[in-house]
Amino acid sequence: MIAFYAALRAIKLYPLEHTAVQKTLVELSQVAEELRAEEGELEFRVSGEFIFLNATRLRLDLSNYATFGHILTLCKLAGIGAIHVGTNGTARDWTLLLSLLGGESKAAPSERYKEILSRLKDAKIETFQLDAPTETASDRELIPGAQIYDVWKRDPARVQRYAASDVAEALKALMDNRFITGTVLHVDGGHRLV
Repeated sequence: MIAFYAALRAIKLYPLEHTAVQKTLVELSQVAEELRAEEGELEFRVSGEFIFLNATRLRLDLSNYATFGHILTLCKLAGIGAIHVGTNGTARDWTLLLSLLGGESKAAPSERYKEILSRLKDAKIETFQLDAPTETASDRELIPGAQIYDVWKRDPARVQRYAASDVAEALKALMDNRFITGTVLHVDGGHRLV
């Protein structure tokens, strides 16, 4: 995931010819091929507020929150639920996929998904198979604001998972709304209203 994120950031910050971009793309290609060879497949899947690499759910904590949060947001905005990586992915293949994934667009996620599929097909890139999200509203756990403290006393990890998705949602709302300035945002599940 770190190689994936590093390549995304490098493509956004530098021209494609820059050595930093080329280096991260080669590293991503190598890491992906090693994982795919070792495990027999390579699937990157987003479900709710979780990222899975093959069948392993990656742990979200404060040290990787920015990385995972950024990848989750990009996948959701692009309408991508899973990326299956085939054999022999080249730096060129990754360049196009990551450029499309990280590119800004005002299109709806379902439209972006179709556009990305079309652009990959036009470029004759068959390394990746993309799937639309399969999650439903029930994938997200709900803990009513008035019960958060009681749940935290019994199961702190459950509240941390829940809080991470709430904080991500609140941060996205702040970033998307250019009219919010100088305010304290309380992310407490409505507990202040009880």
